[in-house]
Amino acid sequence: MPGARPLGGFLEDRASGGDAARAGGIEALAPTLNVLARMHAAGFHHRDFHGGNVLLQHGDPRDVVVIDLHRVERGREVGVRARIEALATLLHTLRFGLRGEEIREAILRYAAEASLGVERERFVAAVLERVARREAARIGSRSKRCARESTEFTAVRAGGCIGWRRRNVEEHVLFESIAAAREALAQGSTAVRSIARRSSVALAPARDAMWAVKVYDGDGHRRSLRARFTEGRAGAAYRAGFALAVRDVAAPPVIAWLKTPDRSVLVMTAYDDATTLLAASFAWLAAPQEQRDPALRTAAIAVAELLSSLWSARVLVHDLSPKNVLLRECDGRMQASLCDFDGIRFGRAPTLERMIRGLAQVNDCAPGIPARARLRVLARLKRTLPQLRRTGVASAVWRTTRARAEKATS
Repeated sequence: MPGARPLGGFLEDRASGGDAARAGGIEALAPTLNVLARMHAAGFHHRDFHGGNVLLQHGDPRDVVVIDLHRVERGREVGVRARIEALATLLHTLRFGLRGEEIREAILRYAAEASLGVERERFVAAVLERVARREAARIGSRSKRCARESTEFTAVRAGGCIGWRRRNVEEHVLFESIAAAREALAQGSTAVRSIARRSSVALAPARDAMWAVKVYDGDGHRRSLRARFTEGRAGAAYRAGFALAVRDVAAPPVIAWLKTPDRSVLVMTAYDDATTLLAASFAWLAAPQEQRDPALRTAAIAVAELLSSLWSARVLVHDLSPKNVLLRECDGRMQASLCDFDGIRFGRAPTLERMIRGLAQVNDCAPGIPARARLRVLARLKRTLPQLRRTGVASAVWRTTRARAEKATS
């Protein structure tokens, strides 16, 4: 077929052309989604429906041709699980050419054209989770093979032990940044941002950007030899960061993760102009009244939007403390972002008890936030989350917050 182009390359070229060219990405994908829905309705299960097996004649996205038909199954109804797998395979191969909101819109368009016997939001959550799992499996297989080559970062060759990374990121730049972060942690310089019992975070320059490098020490000291070559906590955090980006939750973009038998490293984008909610609360204590009230109002709206986006996307965060929430100016407005991806679970709708516990974690250890600002967060959340409109939620949040404070002081 002379002049035909794969769908994946077509969308990646549009994405590299800037925002103007990228704006029509979902419209270019719509005919392919229609073809996939019609195939499933007719009882055809392709089993290898990805961006390389969809050709566009003469570069026209409306003229779709499906190739590589040797694995097609025909004759029985295509179930929901097979539809989820087929759509996740397609979207995973097109992830470089689509934005996060466009991936979600593509799933909704397919669900609108296909006759599904499940709730639409549950179908969207299942496809997004499957996309994240496919990415983690691709990274994990490469990491386990490369991790056996060395037990130290200095002996790792360029290109080894790197998971999925952002486009146009060179391997030597990544390893230089990791080496700079480890040196900063060893010397205790000003680039160190946090030192915990099992992990440490330091900033490292990367040409025209700044990266945050999180080192998980002792990640490979486990009993079984097989567990030493699994993805580790950095790989799980990377998978969670990738899933958050797909769900349009505000969080620093993850760049790469690296695993050796004794430790693992997560690399993400660092926000130079961001500060944690805990540090901001202490700054508000020293600010005058006329400056503190507007800052508290905008911060309450930003935190409420973050919690609403997390819980609406069925994301459960284990540690929602103020030190894990970043505040920064973005396009003239305050934005709250999640900066710790450890212990995140996807797919389950949060219960009211989980929401109350999360609000209590945000309230915990933030002395500069008065009661009226905390009530403003809850009032803002009630507009989007009907579960919080019950009576007694505010008092339950204060009781949980008080119990956490008493436990910490004891």
